[in-house]
Amino acid sequence: MAPGGSDSAASRMAPLLAELNEQQREAVCAGDEPLLVVAGAGTGKTMTLAHRVAYLIASGVEPGRILLLTFTRRAAAEMLRRVAADGAPARSSSRDSSGKKKSSTATASR
Repeated sequence: MAPGGSDSAASRMAPLLAELNEQQREAVCAGDEPLLVVAGAGTGKTMTLAHRVAYLIASGVEPGRILLLTFTRRAAAEMLRRVAADGAPARSSSRDSSGKKKSSTATASR
């Protein structure tokens, strides 16, 4: 685990972790290795992934070392909004139809 350790991250993230069920908490706190989350519609995947990003950042992982993939711009915008709502800096990039790179940044405090 990155500097700061999972115990201190867990204490800082306690209010957010309290919102999750057992399986979601397990995914959020699964360490800093790559993680695949597969679940059905309406099960809280987006919330779980947003909380995981915030947890990793609170654990000391550099935001630039986190890769979070979605299939649509709408899903990417929602993920960015939720990560920022968790109090973590969030940045996204995509390419337009001509291949030109576009980036955006969102921050918020909880």
